[in-house]
Amino acid sequence: MELRQVQAFLAVAEHGGFRRAAARTYVSQPALSAQVRDLERSLGVTLLVRRTDGVELTAAGRALLGPAQHLVDAVESARRTAANLRHTGTVTIGLMPGGAVELTTPLLTGLATRFPGVHVVVRDVELRTWHDDLCDELDLLVASPPWPDRELLVTELLEDEVVLAYPWNLLPDRPAVIRLEDALRLPLADMTQLPARAVADFWTMSRLTNGDADYRRAGPPVDGFEQTRDVIISGTAGAFAPGWVARVFPPTAFGVARLAEHPDAGVRLLSRPSPPEVVQAMHVEARHIVREIGPWVLGRRPDLAPGGGVSP
Repeated sequence: MELRQVQAFLAVAEHGGFRRAAARTYVSQPALSAQVRDLERSLGVTLLVRRTDGVELTAAGRALLGPAQHLVDAVESARRTAANLRHTGTVTIGLMPGGAVELTTPLLTGLATRFPGVHVVVRDVELRTWHDDLCDELDLLVASPPWPDRELLVTELLEDEVVLAYPWNLLPDRPAVIRLEDALRLPLADMTQLPARAVADFWTMSRLTNGDADYRRAGPPVDGFEQTRDVIISGTAGAFAPGWVARVFPPTAFGVARLAEHPDAGVRLLSRPSPPEVVQAMHVEARHIVREIGPWVLGRRPDLAPGGGVSP
């Protein structure tokens, strides 16, 4: 059994036929067919049933899918590991409040482990220091919205939604979903330490037109999630937040209502658009770390499992 034979089998299974797989992998259809036949011969089982409209996996073929993907992923991981060994120097990673949420520690630990010659320095970034050119001061930035309004190299780490976290006394009926226009009538924590554009684009979900006064809510000023949480628990005001607040801080002292319409509130890994090679490699590894461990850390089983130190 050879790696190229396993890769050919996975490509045909993924694309549902030899012709489609050949077009996607830039390998000729006869070559793919020969590689799959050789794999079947070496294993002594039939993996695919050839049909006029494509292929159908046999029971043996379905059973081989997971182990075959693990094998290909393991080989690719070994290749990346060998390539990453040549990287040296220092990389500074900024963390906005919340960072990558539950993935923060596994992400940072994974990057440090996979780049043993690189010294990873982590810097906390407060909301009040937020500005569009933040990525010029850091090698990498892990952040939820607002994101800098400029061209950047972006790796999506998590998808999430926007929720309204509120004290029980503000919404005693405890709604599971709330409209934005209804949420904006409530006293909301004052996020005006951020630039008005960022507040308008994310925290209020739309560009308001009547000046900064529209962004100043009745709630007290806050800077970061910890202060926001304390304000909510005190019963003073509500706040817009990414959906992960309900996972990290079970809302026993406050409620969480999904916004009926909301922008993306996920987590991204950001850097300048043309960063050093080591930073580009960390973008690649971050995707693999999230794919491999993210579903388990976040408490969701994956459908198909894929195959230097950190300084504060």
